[in-house]
Amino acid sequence: MDEFCYLGVKLHYTGNLARVIKSLNNQALKAYTHLLSVFSRTNIDTKTKLSVFDSLVVPIILYISVVWGIYNIKEIDKLHFKFCKYALGVRQTTSN
Repeated sequence: MDEFCYLGVKLHYTGNLARVIKSLNNQALKAYTHLLSVFSRTNIDTKTKLSVFDSLVVPIILYISVVWGIYNIKEIDKLHFKFCKYALGVRQTTSN
């Protein structure tokens, strides 16, 4: 048995969290994509968009962050910056 499922997260016996982080990031990207489709069909102000993102996507990203939070995970920052740029209506190439 190479993996153990704990609270819905598959932990590898080596302690490597790369798969866990990738899985959580993929789930957050799916939620983000769904949010964008909802936002494109409705007229919602920026404050509400940020609040919805914080309520629906951030908990996915931060799930079990107590375990992996000691590592520098750039994918999480990328997704957050990407959404902030979208919500503010600036280009994705705008400097962070």
